[in-house]
This record gives sequence, structure tokens and C-alpha cells, in this order.
Amino acid sequence: MTDKQTEAYLALNDPSVIDVLFGGAKGGAKSFFLCFWVYTWSKAIMARYGLKKTLKPLHVGFMGRKQSSDFTGSTLQTWQEIIPPTDYEVKSATDRYPKHILIDNTIAVDYGGFDRQETINKFNSAEYIFFAIDQAEEVTLDDIGVLRASRRMKIKGHQPHYKGLFTANPAQCWLKDEFILQPPAENRFIQALPGDNEYLPDDYVDTLKKAFGHRPELLEAYLYGNWDLLEGAEQVIKSEWVRTSLEKRAWEQIVCKKVIACDPARFGDDETVIYYMEDGTIKDMVIYGHKDTMHTVGRIATMASEKGASTIVVDSIGLGGGIVDRLNEIARAPESKLFARIIGLNTAEKSNLPEKYYNMRAEIWDVVGRKFSDGQVVLMSDECKLNKREVLRLQNELCCPQYKFKNGKMAIEAKDEIKKRVGHSPDRADAYVMGLYVSDTSPMAASYHRTTTYAEDNKCCDYDILNV
Repeated sequence: MTDKQTEAYLALNDPSVIDVLFGGAKGGAKSFFLCFWVYTWSKAIMARYGLKKTLKPLHVGFMGRKQSSDFTGSTLQTWQEIIPPTDYEVKSATDRYPKHILIDNTIAVDYGGFDRQETINKFNSAEYIFFAIDQAEEVTLDDIGVLRASRRMKIKGHQPHYKGLFTANPAQCWLKDEFILQPPAENRFIQALPGDNEYLPDDYVDTLKKAFGHRPELLEAYLYGNWDLLEGAEQVIKSEWVRTSLEKRAWEQIVCKKVIACDPARFGDDETVIYYMEDGTIKDMVIYGHKDTMHTVGRIATMASEKGASTIVVDSIGLGGGIVDRLNEIARAPESKLFARIIGLNTAEKSNLPEKYYNMRAEIWDVVGRKFSDGQVVLMSDECKLNKREVLRLQNELCCPQYKFKNGKMAIEAKDEIKKRVGHSPDRADAYVMGLYVSDTSPMAASYHRTTTYAEDNKCCDYDILNV
């Protein structure tokens, strides 16, 4: 094995490690390692628990890809090339089990894809010790969630160490969160680049350069494992633009636009996000799980009064409509201290430019994306005490949505589709882009106090405070 393969193998042998992502570039011998590990891990299970040949073997694991045909046409061929043919037998599907590989007539490893519903249905009742997914950037977190729930097999009353192995090329997907940006303690990322694989042809790197020389971002990703640069032309906001906005610092200007933006939680593991923004820069925030509507109304109203916000924008789809209605009631009360304009923004409604955008969601994201592209955004202020994990979460969410064209109009990927691909709803990003959009388009967003303007150095400004 290569040094990187050995590192990944040792990580999978560590009792404190559950899931390992191996690869992150082309030519890292990912599929080879996956097949080798599945085989040797299966043999280790047999030895550890003293399993013997039987007509009813335990089905201890699963390996596959998104498309079953891709697995049989690629990964399974690698298996057949490197595993001694006398040690296994490829078996057809039965009423009880999917297609599987029988090892030493003792234990079996199921294989297939996530494109066949009957295979996915079997996961719900399966009991596995491990799984191994090749080209894991192709599958969704929902796909993997079903497999993770199946790791529950016990052998002779003993609970083994449950394991998961993923191989992948760089992509904007849930793997980036789970293994690179915000990995839990039980996850490991072992990067394997073409230069780490001594068994590649001598001219392999030159071959990659010739194949992807016209796409430098692909070459950077496939050759050097850069997950940030692999961003398709269909991505609305690119990581480089967000990083630039995070590096910018602010200095003072006369008129400040004070906006509170809220994307309320709807269901499941979604979160309610409330940002207080000045000229598009996040100054304060509140994020929490499910609370009743009145709790969210109270948090927004309190923040608006304390900060002197002139505009409040709420995603009004679903329960957000009730929040908007209650805020308007509070604002109309004679004794109210809430003086902000309340905007309910239904992102599914018709755009202001219907000939160009499919709906308001597309218009909002495109307007904000152009501001990021032009370097007009200062995303974070020094006084907003966001931890690194929270900054990375917002940064990643801003870069997730992709666009396409429907009937000649620009449309943005739906939140549900993003959630499937990335693993969570882009609540933070949706709240932020609404706030920035309203800051630029609402004439009521300006307040009476100066705070910041864009600057990339530490210069200060001697403007006088003006009452507008």
C-alpha cells in the first residue's frame, strides 16, 4: 500500500474513529483501497469472532455507488482484479438479500447502488457492521443516513466497532462539512493526491494537465485536492468571493442601513436564524431550534428596539406569515416602541423582473451574488462574536445554491434539493441574502446613524454625524 493508504487503514483500525473519507483528488488509488479494506476487514471479522463456513452466512457490510451500473462497471472490476478469485464468489440477488459477494463461504458483503428502491428498502431492515461508498460525492446525506442507521449488528452477543469508508473527488456537497470544515471527533479525512501514489504511470500528472488544462479550477481540484476551487459555472456565489468579503474591514460612513432578517424554522432539523445587519454586515445574531411563533416574534421585536432597526424582513412562506402578521400588530399599537417597516418576503412569488427571473428567490440570490462578485460585501464585523465553526457554516451555505434556467428564466435550486445534497437546510444563507437584498432595494432601510462603509485597510474617517 501507499503511505496514504496505510494512514487510512490505521485510522479505520482506531476504535475512536467511525467514518473515514479517503481521497480528495484523482489518481489517489481510492477504489483500490476501498476494495482492499472491505476484503481485509471482512477477514478480520471472521478471525475475531471465530466464524466458520456456513450455508447461512452473515451479511456484515455493504459497498456501492450512487448508480448500481457504475459500481459493477468500475469498482467491482477493481475488486476482481486485486482480490484472489479463490477467496470469494459473486452472488445474484435473492428474495432476502441484494447482490452480494460471499467471502470464504463464511460471510457476505452486499453491493449495489442507491438508484434502486428495492435496495434502499432492504437497508431499513438490514443489520451491518460496516459500509464502503465509492465516489461518495455522488450520493446524498439522506442516502447515507439510512446506511448509518443499519450499523447495528452484533455477533455472538458482542458489539463490534462500526465503520464507514467514503472515497470521493472534491465537490460542493455534504462531505465538505462532515470531513473538512466541521468534522466531528469520530471522522477522519485522509487526503490522497496523485503524487502520493507511487504506482501511477510516470506521465499521469502530465496526462491530467493535458486533459484539464482548459479548466484550471478542475485541474487544481483533481491534481491538488482543492475543494474550494471546484465550483461549477452554475454556482451563484463562489467561495473566493465570500472569503474576500470576510477579509474586508469597515470604516465609517454617514448613512447606515439597519436591517433585521429572519428565516424561521419550518420542520425537522431546520433552525430559526435572526441576523442584525448594518449595511449588509452582520453585527449580531440569534440562532435556535424549534420555538413557537410568538417566541420568534419577541426575539425580533426586542432586537429591533434595542438596535434601532428601520427594516425587518421575514421569509413569509409557511409559519413566517404568522410572524409578519404579529409584528405588524405590535408596530401598529399606540404604545409600541417598534418603528421598523415589516416586510414579508415570499420567495416563491413572482419576481419584480418576471421576464428574467423564475421567482423572487432567483432575483434575490442573483442580486446578492453580483454584489459578492463585485467585491461590495463586508460580511462580518469584528464585534459580531461568531466562532470559527459558525463562520464556516455560513460561508459554506452561501456557496451551496446552484442555478439553472426554466423556460428561459433564471431559477435557483430549491431548499429541499440543497438539503438533500449538502445535508442541512441553508437557513443562515437565506436569512443573510434576504437582509442584504432588502438593504439595497428598500428605501426604508436607511437609519439616522452612521456606522460603516467598505474599506480594505485600517484607515479611519472624520465624517461628522449627520441627521438625515
